[in-house]
Order: sequence, then C-alpha cells, then structure tokens
Amino acid sequence: MKPQVNLNREQVPISIPALLLPSVVRYHDDYTDKHHSFSDFSCDIWPVYANGAILKINFDKFIESGPLLIIIKAFVCEMIRTTSGVTAGHYIFGLRAIAPNDITRLLTTEVSQCRFIWDELLAQQMHLHSYQALKSLLKFSASQKIGTWAPSYISYISSSLPLPSRDKHAAVRSGDVFIDINAEAKLVRWIQNAAQTASSLALPDLIDAGMVICCYQFAMRPKQIGLLRYRDMRFFTSQAGDESVHLTFHMLKQRAATSKRCPLIRKVKKEWVPIFSELLARTKLSGDSHLFGITVASNVSTRLQAALIRITGDEWTPTDLRHSGAMRQVDAGASAEELAEFMGHSSLDSGTVYYDTSATQAERVNQALGISQTYRTVVKIAAMGFISPNELSTLKGENQIAGAPHGIPISGIGACETGQPTCPYNPITACYGCPKFLATTDVEIHKQVLSEFREIVRFFYVSSRGENQSPAYLQLKQTINEVQDVIAIIEDRNA
Repeated sequence: MKPQVNLNREQVPISIPALLLPSVVRYHDDYTDKHHSFSDFSCDIWPVYANGAILKINFDKFIESGPLLIIIKAFVCEMIRTTSGVTAGHYIFGLRAIAPNDITRLLTTEVSQCRFIWDELLAQQMHLHSYQALKSLLKFSASQKIGTWAPSYISYISSSLPLPSRDKHAAVRSGDVFIDINAEAKLVRWIQNAAQTASSLALPDLIDAGMVICCYQFAMRPKQIGLLRYRDMRFFTSQAGDESVHLTFHMLKQRAATSKRCPLIRKVKKEWVPIFSELLARTKLSGDSHLFGITVASNVSTRLQAALIRITGDEWTPTDLRHSGAMRQVDAGASAEELAEFMGHSSLDSGTVYYDTSATQAERVNQALGISQTYRTVVKIAAMGFISPNELSTLKGENQIAGAPHGIPISGIGACETGQPTCPYNPITACYGCPKFLATTDVEIHKQVLSEFREIVRFFYVSSRGENQSPAYLQLKQTINEVQDVIAIIEDRNA
C-alpha cells in the first residue's frame, strides 16, 4: 500500500501518495502512428505529440500550488497514457479556469461536504470543459487515494456531482447544421465536374475533391479523413470492366479502446471514382503515407472548410456535412442500427436526435417539389438576366436553349450567352440559376417547365421508394427552386 503524508491544513493542505509520478510516460499518436515517451516531469511546459503536431501543456497556473501541482502532473500523465495528448490538453485548459484553492478544497474536504463546494463552482458558470476536467481529476484522485478520496467514491463522483445542464444537440434540433438544397446541389455539381475533369485538375484541387467526397458522401469527421492511408484505398474491377473504389475509415471518439480499431468500409459513388484513380496515378507513395498528404489533423478541417466556402459561397463546415449526412439517412428510412453503422457510433442512442428532428415524409416530398417555404432559398437576382420572346427568336440556334430532360421536350425558356453546344452540363436542368442564362420573360413557359419537373420528381420519389440522394434527384430539386424564383421575379416585374 502506498504511504500517505499526514494532512496539515495550515502547512500542507493536501495528502498525496508517495511515488505518484511515474518514471516515464509512453504514449501513441494515432494520427502519425508513432510512439513517443518523456520522463522530465520537472518542466512546467510539456511538449506532447498529438494529431501530428506538438501540443504544449502548460502548468504555470499551478506552480505555487505545492502538492496540487504534483497531483495535476500525475493526472495529465495518466490521461496521456490512457486517452490522448489532445484530451490531456483539453483537461488542463479546463482546469486553468478554476482557482487552485477551490480544487484543493475539493480534495481535502470530507466527501459528504463536497457537494456544497461543487454547487458553489456551478454558480460560477464556467465552461463545461472545466467541470468535466475537474470530475476526471477527482476520479483520478479517488483511484490514487489522494486527500480524502478513495476508490469507493468513484461512483459517487459520477452520479452526485452534476455537470451544467445543456442541450448538446440544440443546433441539430433547430436545423441550423443542415445544409440547404441549393448548397447541396452546388456541392454535388462541383464534385461531378471535378470527376469529369479529374485528369486536368491540379493536385491540390484533386485532393480537395477527394476529401469533400469523404465528408459529403460518408459523413466522416476531418480526422478520419486525414487518417486515411494509401493502404486504406482499394480498387476493384468488375467483369464488365467497371472500376470501383473502397475506402477503409476508422472509428473515433469511442469509450472502448478496441472500438477504435473497427473498420468502416465505404464504397465511392461510381461516377466519382475517377477522382481517386487520378489521385493514385499522381502520387505514387507507400501504403503508410497519408492518402491526402496532410500530416497535421487540424489542417484537414481548415482545408475542408475553405473548400466548402469556395464551392457553396456559404460558411458550411465539415460537421454540418456530417449532420446533414445523418439526416439524409434518417429521411431515407434508415433504421437506428443502420444509422449507427453509417455514422460510426458505438451506441444506438447517439442518433436518436436525428429521428426526433426528421421531417415527415410529406414534408420531404414538399421539399423536393419546392413547395415548402422552410427549404426555399432565393436565387441571387443580380446574377439573373432576361430576354423577350421576340429577341429570343432572332438569335442563332446554338444560343437558343432546347432539350429533352428525362424524355420531356422543352424549348423556348431562354438563351445561353456562350452557346449551348459548348456547355458541358445537361440542357434545361442546368440552365436555371446559371449566370450565363437569359430567361425569357414569358412566364407561362416557365410555369409549364415547373409543372413538368414536379411530375418527374414525383416519379423519382415513387419509383425509388423515397431515395433522394442521387445527383439527378438533387439537380431536379435545385432546378425547381430556381424556376420558381424566375417565375416570382417575372411576375413582380409585370406587376
């Protein structure tokens, strides 16, 4: 049994076991897949390798705290060894907001009286991280028999010292984290274009496209995307000659250490495979190399967010795409088990909020039809031009737009400034919302197009049993929104 130092509240206000600090701490950085160690615990700033970078853990707040400094250093050693350097850094950041004297009071006061001190700290309304770090420190102290604590009190700490109440899913419930139809259609169109022109893309653009696919199609976290190695990408060729790509991701944020090793195998959409084929051809590296070449985890999130802003024009984040991916699964009828497998959750309860927030089937149909005002996004009027029917009739045939989307012949909706033969997109469906499109002022033509597109959407929904993730379906939803905006502008002009 570890000897205890006698408690003297006036001189040494806390008792600690002897040999509390280990002789050396060994730990693993999963992002770089490298092992590290350190043994100099006398320093007040510890450089710790975490997620491909060096994290500096600063103890200067506790230098004058005597035995408390030793306890906190021992606590950080345990967190680095059993969790990660990032978690240890978060805990120290949280503890720095708490007065050392208050931490000492909790460690030295009789356990039956600690709830009163805890309530005093709750009244200070600190960040949630501070209370979480303090509870973890108390559990560590109990496991090591520090102060008045003992291992038998660990369950008491978990159940009787409450954290501040908060709704961690508030943004999900409000719907603020779900990307709108227009942004999603822009995203899919951008990925489609990148796949069609993969051979001519610069390498940074090719990498951005690959990461955006992982974030949008598979709802993966930035670190999971950055963790991908070359060995995690596998190509298969069918008997018909079709190529497919499977990516193997790994679970994160699991309480059980064994869960982190569970593979999450995902298949890239067939039409987006050229991006990864070209990426493999351009970068011939070893199997242990990072697939996207990003060696610091935090840079993945930064780069993804910059790409999303550039693509959509709005400040969407990788987390928003992850939430949106979960909601797509729920809206498409995925079970709780299927959602947990898709998201990489170890518990079915983690996805409950999406079912509570999901729109009804009727609302989803209305969204696709462009009827629901909740999902309407107005097209920028400044980018829209108009042309009269008489002016349209005088243009060359290549400048007059015509086509047969989904087998329905449509013509006379307007003109293209550069000429329809040079446009790489589908006529009619890609014209509305395009800055080079000049819409005819004949509102009845646009109303007819709207009616026909709604019939196509209904057919899609019924025949696919509610599946609403295909690029064609998203493009139809986007087009319907933009046709409605054209009609509204023309009617306002006429009024």
